[in-house]
Amino acid sequence: MLARFDFRQSPNLTMILNVVAVLVIGALMGGLTLIHPLLSFVAIIGVILTYVSLVYPLFLAYVLIFATITTSGMLRGSIIPMLKPNEAVLALTGAVSFVVIMLRRPPQIANTRVFIGMLILVFGTTFIPILAYYARGWRFTMSELFNLLAPAQYLLLFWIFSYLPETDTERRQLVQFMLLCATLLGFVGLLQVAKIGGVQGFLERWYPGDQTDQAATLNRVTTLFGAWNATGTFLMIVMLLIIALQAIKHPLWMRLNMYIALGVCGACLLASGSFAGIGGLAAGIVMVKFLDRRGMRALLNLGIAMLIAALLLSPIIIQRLQYQFGDGGATNSAVPQTFAYRLTIWQNIYIPALMKSNPWFGLVPTMENLSWQWAESQYIFLLMRSGIVSLVAHLAWVGIMCAWLWNRMRTTTGQTKIIANVTLCCLIILSVMGFTNEVFTLSGAIDYIWIFLGLVANAGVNPIAEPE
Repeated sequence: MLARFDFRQSPNLTMILNVVAVLVIGALMGGLTLIHPLLSFVAIIGVILTYVSLVYPLFLAYVLIFATITTSGMLRGSIIPMLKPNEAVLALTGAVSFVVIMLRRPPQIANTRVFIGMLILVFGTTFIPILAYYARGWRFTMSELFNLLAPAQYLLLFWIFSYLPETDTERRQLVQFMLLCATLLGFVGLLQVAKIGGVQGFLERWYPGDQTDQAATLNRVTTLFGAWNATGTFLMIVMLLIIALQAIKHPLWMRLNMYIALGVCGACLLASGSFAGIGGLAAGIVMVKFLDRRGMRALLNLGIAMLIAALLLSPIIIQRLQYQFGDGGATNSAVPQTFAYRLTIWQNIYIPALMKSNPWFGLVPTMENLSWQWAESQYIFLLMRSGIVSLVAHLAWVGIMCAWLWNRMRTTTGQTKIIANVTLCCLIILSVMGFTNEVFTLSGAIDYIWIFLGLVANAGVNPIAEPE
């Protein structure tokens, strides 16, 4: 195992290290067996996965993508104490990735602008608010502390994808796997809305929450994220990427993978009833194609596919429209019922709270103690959670990332150019959607955005082995 890496050691020393490693692992297994046989089994699996990761480091990235899609919607502490499974996977893959990357070569900063933007975001939304709460004598619960530390985990996600892939081929394969996982999520969503036996019970068991419980009654799709807003936003991002990728050539298997993902995710987006996601997709298509006119024929295929899906799902879509604009909805039928309800929440809960207190460093780390636990706005959420300082830091980070992505879009080719284009447009769209939703906190959707950022940075850090 160790011999696969060039430690600049003699063959005898390498052999000794391998023998010592085997003896240590064997002693560890024996000791864990004495405690509990299950612990030994888990350790064996861990050793195997670690070995595979060292032999094929990109395996870590695949595991992280799969864990993000399948476990980020689970409740914290439901399987692993104090953590969501994807957070535990992120920590473990981050540790192994650090070893792998350091053995390859010392990591380099891809771009000073990116580095400064990341520092501003983490300090402004995490470290400064935590210090401010401590200065006020706040006693953190684990849930509150993890909530404030959340932006830091995205920085680790970015770092992993900035350094693990080494060629354009590896980046393209990772993107295809991301689309495959999105297809899995969309397929579960379609089974959920079709009320296939056992699916709703499975989701309520492993992805519990108020929205999962209400999904069957309201004909909404929560799928593996346990939230319909997260699902709609995620599917919007994935479909924008697929549409943009039509501009370059792909092998047959990649093209089939993209067509399947486009069909499943498009149908699931319509079934989700997420008007923000559908509207964001329409605006995103205009923006992406304005910046890159290639692949316009793919829009015709998308239009036909969406029309067919809309006809098949018309009862669900009509019900959702009636809920938003029909009788029993908002007082003014031109205003969506959910937006009218948001206005009521802002006026009665959050704006009075912000007016009565000093909002510079936040009022409460989480909204759990308030009568309504969702701020229904990214910007009100930041003001409540970590104050004006964090809002300024967030906006600065978005601005810096957009400027960097614009430059990368103009100086790269192939898939990297496309991902930079899509990520730039998504950041702008999410910033607009953020007025009525906490979109930058949505599991899955924001994880994919950070992975995109990492892949764009990776194309500048690692030499491209073949032209894109």
